[in-house]
This record gives sequence, structure tokens and C-alpha cells, in this order.
Amino acid sequence: MKAKKAKVTVKKGKKNTLKFTVIAKNKKAKTTDKMKVTVKNKKIVSVTKKTLKKGSASVTIKAKKKGSTKVTVKVGRKSAKVTVKVK
Repeated sequence: MKAKKAKVTVKKGKKNTLKFTVIAKNKKAKTTDKMKVTVKNKKIVSVTKKTLKKGSASVTIKAKKKGSTKVTVKVGRKSAKVTVKVK
């Protein structure tokens, strides 16, 4: 699993979609696997939507407060992190 961007900057009050590539050993993502999204500091950003499709995942976040935090997305045993900075 890999994040399309390792760092993202969002203005306070705005939404942004984080995109991830999900690749299994057989080159196909299992859509039966569940996606878990963890936000290190929930006061800074919140998750508004999460979508898992074959080969990709996306998470929509909303910036609530200025600061920086990490968003971790886990599908099956694979995970990826994105650092989110809110201005």
C-alpha cells in the first residue's frame, strides 16, 4: 500500500481527499478486506468519508484546527501514512 502524496496541506474548514494505491501480492486488491483509518490528533482533522475500491483507497478529511497530524490507512495487513498540515 502506498500513499499518492506523503504530505498534504489543507486550509482550516476545508476538505481534502487523500488517495492510496492498494496492491496485494497477486497485484489485485481484495475488496473484501476492511479499511481502517486512524487519525493521530482528531482535534486537527476528522474523517468524513472513506472508500475502498479494487486497487485504490481514498479518505476524505476535514480540517478543523491549525496544526499537524498523521492519518494512517490500513487495508488488510498493509498500511500507509500521510502527514496533514492545517493552515
